Amino acid sequence: MKARPCLFVSCSHHLYLDVTEKGSIVFNYPDKEPWELEETCSLDVAEKEDGQTLDEIGGLLNLTRERVRQVERSALDKLKASGKVER
Repeated sequence: MKARPCLFVSCSHHLYLDVTEKGSIVFNYPDKEPWELEETCSLDVAEKEDGQTLDEIGGLLNLTRERVRQVERSALDKLKASGKVER
């Protein structure tokens, strides 16, 4: 088991920051330090067995419920188009 919270903010799965297509760094939690986050790894959030509401995921990712729904819909559409998920 990995030690949590993960402090490797350079990991592409870390929730603390993102890198845009242009290479700019975006801090998702400008008012917190990495070790202050309850969850730090998007993979850990995705693997939770109890499931989560859009509001809970939005809180972890610093996004609105509606934006989480939009991302989810886009991802499902892409999976369906690729044939990896049934329609």
